[in-house]
Amino acid sequence: MTAGPARAAPGRWALSWAAVLGCLLVSGCLPIIGDSDGTDSAPQAGQCRDTPQAVLPEAHDPTPPVDCTERHTLETYAVLRADGALDGGRLDAMGERCVQRVQEFLGGDYEPTAVSVYYFGPSRAQRADGARWVRCDVGVVTDTAFAGVRRLTGSLQDAFAGGVPPAYRRCLHSSPDPVAPQPLVSCQQPHFAQQMPTAVDLEQADAAYPGMDRLAEQAQAECARTVRAQLPEAGQALVVVPTAAMWRAGVRTAQCWATAAPGEQLNDSEAQPA
Repeated sequence: MTAGPARAAPGRWALSWAAVLGCLLVSGCLPIIGDSDGTDSAPQAGQCRDTPQAVLPEAHDPTPPVDCTERHTLETYAVLRADGALDGGRLDAMGERCVQRVQEFLGGDYEPTAVSVYYFGPSRAQRADGARWVRCDVGVVTDTAFAGVRRLTGSLQDAFAGGVPPAYRRCLHSSPDPVAPQPLVSCQQPHFAQQMPTAVDLEQADAAYPGMDRLAEQAQAECARTVRAQLPEAGQALVVVPTAAMWRAGVRTAQCWATAAPGEQLNDSEAQPA
C-alpha cells in the first residue's frame, strides 16, 4: 500500500499525510514485479538486508541478506504464503497481513511511530517457478513521506515491549505540515514538534466527511489530555485531521502532536513510554 507505487505499508498513519496518497495506497495502482537478477532466493524470517532506498518502492527486492549485526535498512519478521498467483492486488492484500503481524514482532503497537512495514514478493522468474511467498519487513523511516529508511544495526524484535522508545518516535524541527514531506529528526535531541504514539479515533467508518473544523474540535480535548500526560513540558497540543480525500481513502484517525512553547524546544530523552 504509507511507499512509481510504493511497497511500504505504514498503515493508517501513512494515509494521514497527503504527500503519500495516490498510487501509494490506491489499489488501482498495481506494480509490475521485476525480473530476478540472479542474486535472490526464498527469504526467511530473521534475515536483514541493506536494501537501497531506490528499491523501496519496488514490488521485488533482490538485495542479498546480511547479518543483522551489520548495518542494514530492512529486517524480515515474517514470510507469508499466498493461496494463489501474486498479482498486484493480491500482493497488496498480503501486505495487509504483514501489518497484522508486526505488532507481535515489535512487542507493541507501531502506529504512529517512525517504524514502517514494507513487503515484497517474488520476481517474475520465481513466480513462474511457483513461488508464492511474501516477505514482511520493518524499517525506520527518515521522513514523513516514508521515502527513505534509516540504516540500523541489531534487531527491532520486542523494541516496543516497554513502550515506544524516543529513538523510534516522530519528531520535527518545525510544525507538522500534512501536505508536504518533512525530514524526521531525533527525539533525543532538541526539537520543536513530536507526534504522540497514540491515535485519536474519529467518526464511524461509514460516516460522511464532517469537515476539518468539526474533526479538529472532536479530537482536540483527547489530544490535549494525551500531551499533558506524556509530555507535560509541551507548550501546545496540535491536532492534524484528515482531508476529504484522506477520509474517502479510509482515514478515521487524527494525528496528535506536541509542540514547544514559543522560543523553546522539546527534548524527549526522558519521555514517559506510551
